[in-house]
Amino acid sequence: CLHPSYLPQNKHLIDEAAFKKMKKGVLLINLSRGPIVKESALITNLKNGQIAGAALDVFETEPYKGPLAKSANVIMTPHIGGSTHESRYLMQTKALENLQQVLKNLSHLS
Repeated sequence: CLHPSYLPQNKHLIDEAAFKKMKKGVLLINLSRGPIVKESALITNLKNGQIAGAALDVFETEPYKGPLAKSANVIMTPHIGGSTHESRYLMQTKALENLQQVLKNLSHLS
């Protein structure tokens, strides 16, 4: 499961060399940024069985219209994997808590 920040040095961090180091039959989950995984290497390794399957919420080009969309061993979400009622509720609650804390801190300055 990939979660690195996208920095220029992380572009195609998971490439052919990285796939060769992985145990045969692993599942790849990319929830970070699309360019972390080199798509052509992923496609090759899905076809040859090195990678058993992939779950992708991010793509180098969005909206995604490439060959992975036709792969039976790939699950794709359109960059909305975290968009559940629960996660939205928690984000809104945390934003309100943060706002209350800022306002509380400002009131101490008066």
